[in-house]
Amino acid sequence: MAKTNGLKLRCGSHFSGLGTMEWGGPALETIVEGLELEWVRQCEFESSAQKALEMLDGSTDCIGDILEYLDQKSRDALKVLDAKAAKYKQAHKIVMPTYFEEADQIIDEATVKPDVRSLRGKKLVVGLLRTLLEVDGPPCQPFSKAGNNGGLNDPRIKGVLVLMKIHIFLDTPVWINENVDDPRLLKLLNDKCGGKYKLVPITVQPSDQNYTSTSRKRCLTVFIHKYLAVDHNNISEVYDCLKPPTNGIRLTVEAMGPHCLKWNPC
Repeated sequence: MAKTNGLKLRCGSHFSGLGTMEWGGPALETIVEGLELEWVRQCEFESSAQKALEMLDGSTDCIGDILEYLDQKSRDALKVLDAKAAKYKQAHKIVMPTYFEEADQIIDEATVKPDVRSLRGKKLVVGLLRTLLEVDGPPCQPFSKAGNNGGLNDPRIKGVLVLMKIHIFLDTPVWINENVDDPRLLKLLNDKCGGKYKLVPITVQPSDQNYTSTSRKRCLTVFIHKYLAVDHNNISEVYDCLKPPTNGIRLTVEAMGPHCLKWNPC
């Protein structure tokens, strides 16, 4: 069992679903001795999943829509764009070929609101938004074989764009993105975040780990802020231990956690 000598990490998640990481937190804490995970934020749109998150011990307010992070003008512009894309798909039976370009421009010019909503009666300001570890699972349908394979022009891609903007804005030290293993998505993540983060993609096949008999290759992309790479000599060891078949999430917490506590990128 790994030891941390008492490590408390403030954590959060977007596209939280039923709260897989939150519910699995106690198990992770038993793997890494001395670890305590404090989940201060979830973000989930689906109402039934929100009810599951409310059952979590010490659960916090759940942000319903990731677009709530953006200013109202940008949110309105995205609604107009989505309506235009829906009409295009209805008429042509394919996704609108300019959706990504237009959504990317709107989100790039958008302002991240420092005060999104309340959190345990307090204003959810930037200081509370900033976490040490984030685990996110944005929609996979744009790239999944089970979806329409609309790729970057699937309107659900805006969730990925907003997610990256939030982490870049907040200087999140370590965050993990779970999605399908698709080169288009990995290129997008690299193009948008590569200037500030070191990306470590970890391809996993759940059926190989006896989690399920279904073949569903996934990719856990670990984003490590380059401030950590510059400031700490053991960063190469961290990258090495993230490689398969090791447990990427556990080793991220174990190896990067103590450094995140000293987080000061500015």
